[in-house]
Amino acid sequence: DLLAAYGLPGLEALLGYWRDHHRRVVAAVPQERLLVLPLARLDASVARIAAFAEVPAATLQGDNTRLNE
Repeated sequence: DLLAAYGLPGLEALLGYWRDHHRRVVAAVPQERLLVLPLARLDASVARIAAFAEVPAATLQGDNTRLNE
């Protein structure tokens, strides 16, 4: 009801949009150029991110992964 009060689609429609968008991106981006990580474990993925970006892991600030929660 809150979303409708602001003229926005319902939660199911919003989540469906992002689900479909994610599927389109995964289908369109070449596998070697795509890195998909669960945000809940982002802090544990610093080494994977560094390897994917081809930068030393020490150049990434893994302790800042939760600053915007």
